[in-house]
Amino acid sequence: MTLGCYFTASGAKFDVDSFLEATSLEANAVFHRGEPLKYLKGKLKKVSGFSVTVNHTRVFGDLGPQIPKALCFLRKE
Repeated sequence: MTLGCYFTASGAKFDVDSFLEATSLEANAVFHRGEPLKYLKGKLKKVSGFSVTVNHTRVFGDLGPQIPKALCFLRKE
């Protein structure tokens, strides 16, 4: 399991593939509405979206160094 801060965008009508083609963001994970949920057998995802790693940490709850990096990411993107 990787710890850190992630940016996630999603929506029921979000065309995630078109969005990612038009941006320089590199998604770590992409998911689509209607795909099966990993841990809830028989349930389907209700939204499409993606996640991007903002920064990593080795210690759970180590927010001090993550906050400035997250703010920098939001300003840049």
